[in-house]
Amino acid sequence: MATPPTEGEIRVGPGHQVNDIYATLPDYQPIENYRSEDDEDRDLEDPRWTPGLYIDNDLLMYLTAARSISAFQGMCEEDGCMAASRDDTTINAFDVLHDSGYDAGKALEALLKCPVTKGIEKKWTEEETKRFIKGLRQFGKNFFRIHKDLLPHRPTVSGGTKKSEGIFI
Repeated sequence: MATPPTEGEIRVGPGHQVNDIYATLPDYQPIENYRSEDDEDRDLEDPRWTPGLYIDNDLLMYLTAARSISAFQGMCEEDGCMAASRDDTTINAFDVLHDSGYDAGKALEALLKCPVTKGIEKKWTEEETKRFIKGLRQFGKNFFRIHKDLLPHRPTVSGGTKKSEGIFI
């Protein structure tokens, strides 16, 4: 018995191939061939990583040095050691390396001036953590209510699906 056409089927063989001449892919053209005069003023995207430009061992040594700088900053500032082990530190190190033209020396000098990114916030106090857990038990995933009733002093960033929702930072 033949299957109904609503369920779909796969047909194999030369009789089931597309014969339309317009269905073929065009030959590869470099992006420079597609730029018009109007596009000359517009910059293309800036890649954040160029593979093969850096040897793995050199990259690992740079990341180790960047984390050490951040950890040293941690001895001088509260919660800095925790910040040194976070992903934000690694992401910041990659960004600084890219912005320095993949010159590790320049990148490390820049990190010495400002080792901790703005994105690394101080962690919550023990009291705030207890309030948050209490809010989860009391209100479930209603983060707006937890923020409003238990943690009104904590800043939030938008990221929820509703205007009233936000993510604690």
